[in-house]
Amino acid sequence: ASTPTYKAMKMYRNYDGNKSTFGDVSVSDTVPDPDTLSSFAAIRYIDGALTVMVINKSLSSNTPVTINLANFSAGSSTQVWQLTAANAINRLNDISSSGSSLSLTVPAQSITLLVIPTAAPFLFTEGTPQRAVAADSVTFLRGPFSMTTNHFSPDGRTRSALFAGNLNIQSGDVLEAQAENSLQQSRPLNIEFVGKVPGYNWLTQVVVTFPDSVPSPGDYLVSIKLNGTPSNKALVTIGP
Repeated sequence: ASTPTYKAMKMYRNYDGNKSTFGDVSVSDTVPDPDTLSSFAAIRYIDGALTVMVINKSLSSNTPVTINLANFSAGSSTQVWQLTAANAINRLNDISSSGSSLSLTVPAQSITLLVIPTAAPFLFTEGTPQRAVAADSVTFLRGPFSMTTNHFSPDGRTRSALFAGNLNIQSGDVLEAQAENSLQQSRPLNIEFVGKVPGYNWLTQVVVTFPDSVPSPGDYLVSIKLNGTPSNKALVTIGP
């Protein structure tokens, strides 16, 4: 449990001792000279963070690094975790990441993990493929969801609760939800309620109904937008 190989794997699977991991959806990441410095990046679906692993292969030289971000809306502060030749994983001071780039210097023979939070809202997911953490808002049963129900609903429609993070609604904000089918055809969803889950201020419940324009049964990729900024897409199944 103390070998350099073990520590390198821990950077990917449990860097903070709380089972936090490198992302699970790979994204494009290029470097000018991979013989001296390599970099790998992935989105972590559970919280929408962009994780970037920077490996300095130089035996003796510190290397300045600038990371340019594209198609990702970064939060204000990035965590930095580092494994050095001393064979210890340490959390360094956070660095600013509110713009489209961030800079740091990595020591020789080191692995540095950047955990860049998303400024966009995100839907909580589980499993593979990434299925939305969702429940019937009345019965709290998990999907598949039917379009209609007999449970205390005057209009007979099922109300599904999605669970989102990084979603703090202010006066004047515009929140939208949509469902996309396998043909990449999108339909707007009706949002009936948005609010924090009691006792969990970081967790927001978004209650939606699927309109008649969404054919059923089928699998749909559901997402939300806050003031035009989209979340990740999460799978929801509509049953007969």
